[in-house]
Amino acid sequence: MTSIPIPSPSSSSSSKGNSNTRKRERERCLKMTHMYNHLQATVPGLFPKASREMIVNKTIEYIKELEEKKQKLEELKDSMLQSTTTSTNCSLKLSISTNNVAFFGIQSLHQPGSITLIFKVFFKHQAQILSANVSVNQGILILAITALSHRSDLTQCFVETKKEIMDIK
Repeated sequence: MTSIPIPSPSSSSSSKGNSNTRKRERERCLKMTHMYNHLQATVPGLFPKASREMIVNKTIEYIKELEEKKQKLEELKDSMLQSTTTSTNCSLKLSISTNNVAFFGIQSLHQPGSITLIFKVFFKHQAQILSANVSVNQGILILAITALSHRSDLTQCFVETKKEIMDIK
């Protein structure tokens, strides 16, 4: 009589454990491949057949570049002087940037000749108007002006301009 070897319980569970380990490893590899593909599609400047090393290096460069841009934007935001002044007939928002440019947002009751008077204030303070958008709706004047000044006292120039515009009746 020949006997058939019966596998021991430990060897059976060991093969199941190996199978589970291989399955988890396969899932991890698929997940990593998906993440690399996502980075490759998201990060600019990567070629379709870039190596994983190239994907990681370009991603690091891109993150550093974005951090620098964020820092510059925060510095620009911090450097801008912003103020809003409101009176009974007029509201004026002034934003001054670091590159000698200011944005004026003006809303007031429309009166004939008021736009000309506002432009004369800019001329008086040697502020060059780069662009102006004007609209009048139901008697309300809305004026958006971007102005440039080369005066050494830039902030003072725009603050005085703002004050004089607010004084126009």
